[in-house]
Amino acid sequence: MLRSPTTTDRLQSQPFILLGDSPSPTRTNGPIAKNNSAEAFRDSRHTVPSSVTAQTDASEQTKTAAPLFRRFSSGEIPFFDFFRHALTDDFTGYGCTDFWSRIVLCEAMTSDCVSHAVLAISSLSSAISESFLSKAHGRNKPSALSPWTARSIVNSKHRTAMQHYVKALSLFRKQVEGNTEHQSPRAIIIMALLFITFELLQGNMEGVDSLMTSSIKLLRPSLTQIRKDALTPTRTSQAPPREDDIHDIEHILPFLSITGAWTPFLPTQAANLALWDTTPPPLRQLNPHNPHHLQTEWSRFFSRATAFTAQAFTTLSQTASPTIIPTLLLTTQQSYLSLLSSWDSTLTTALALTPSQSKSHTSLRLMRLHHKTLAIAIRCCLDVTDTAWDDYDAKFQSILEETISLVSASTTTTTTTASTVTGTRKYHAAFTLTFGPLSTLGPVIAKCRNHSIRMRALEAARRMPWREGSWDAKAELYGMDGRIDGKEKKKSAYMVVYR
Repeated sequence: MLRSPTTTDRLQSQPFILLGDSPSPTRTNGPIAKNNSAEAFRDSRHTVPSSVTAQTDASEQTKTAAPLFRRFSSGEIPFFDFFRHALTDDFTGYGCTDFWSRIVLCEAMTSDCVSHAVLAISSLSSAISESFLSKAHGRNKPSALSPWTARSIVNSKHRTAMQHYVKALSLFRKQVEGNTEHQSPRAIIIMALLFITFELLQGNMEGVDSLMTSSIKLLRPSLTQIRKDALTPTRTSQAPPREDDIHDIEHILPFLSITGAWTPFLPTQAANLALWDTTPPPLRQLNPHNPHHLQTEWSRFFSRATAFTAQAFTTLSQTASPTIIPTLLLTTQQSYLSLLSSWDSTLTTALALTPSQSKSHTSLRLMRLHHKTLAIAIRCCLDVTDTAWDDYDAKFQSILEETISLVSASTTTTTTTASTVTGTRKYHAAFTLTFGPLSTLGPVIAKCRNHSIRMRALEAARRMPWREGSWDAKAELYGMDGRIDGKEKKKSAYMVVYR
């Protein structure tokens, strides 16, 4: 499907202006009604010590007329270049989205708010790399189990990151709480994702949980995946017009929230599952020649179907007689299985059309793996005895082998292009907001009854990327280890008693 050039498309052809320090006004694209939920961004979890904010406060001066493009100071240029040349590719992960490489970069050139958020993320990534590589004072990467905080600054780059982050938050609050009656849903989505990225990198899951919920409240009239009955009549009537390329990015926030509901570190997202529409979407005309389009549509479909499995479990647990499955759930389940059959055909065709060494081919392979995992979950989600998973050992084995093959091929490709002139491996974020291989192994570890397959999947998961959306690999595997130990002990006790 052809679309007219967007603002960021037009900006992409313009040269980057890096020197200087004159700011430009924050960009707005279209209207969204103001919402008192902006108060959530005043949460104390985003405050920092005065030593961090001193330099930020000193920079708050009266601003004069500014050029179209934001100018970066000489101290900011290295961080922006690091983001532009290294992190945009790392953050894209296994996908083929242009959110980081096109949308965020172009917004950073015209919005002070976005640029400070970008500099915060880049500075924090540099701080993590510097700490991780330091033998004398090195610390493990931040995680949900051991987060970095503003109260324990690790190094100078961490301090710089916090200063930019505070400035970005301050500008965003002014933007949301300003005198104008409307704000841009697109701008809010971009900023929300940048703030969430920063907190995920820090391992501050409490902050992530708060940011996700407050962002969903702010964007509720605009998110197409929100259940219509979750909106008040006034909100429904105030739904803003669609902005350029918002279709390509609005699904990321629901995706993060829904997948985050499966981790114990984001408790509010489990409650937010009730907000999402789980009605099977109409069968769309999918273009197998356009992997980017397929990834966007698959992410939407995957989020909606995953929300259905979670809501179905909740519904059955609250039913007086859980053995009697409501007809609506059975009908919805069959509709999703039918849609999955159509997706299977489309992904198979797309893989045949895409060059095997391309990133698009890797993205399609990963989509097919998630398709296989989701098909099992949909078939088993209405089984209250939880024994339906027993029939899928062979499929779990296939998913495991394909995941290992995918990661191995991707790692080989990355390693050959990830060295500097000195021969040392450059820093990689191992972070993405989109789906990755870790989430394909989660169901294998949690639900497969075969001990050998389960343990191989657990070992493979240890080599997965550090962060995948809302999932923290180290923290998730720590919990999975405990669950597996419990299952094995119960199995051993059963064998002893009945031997």
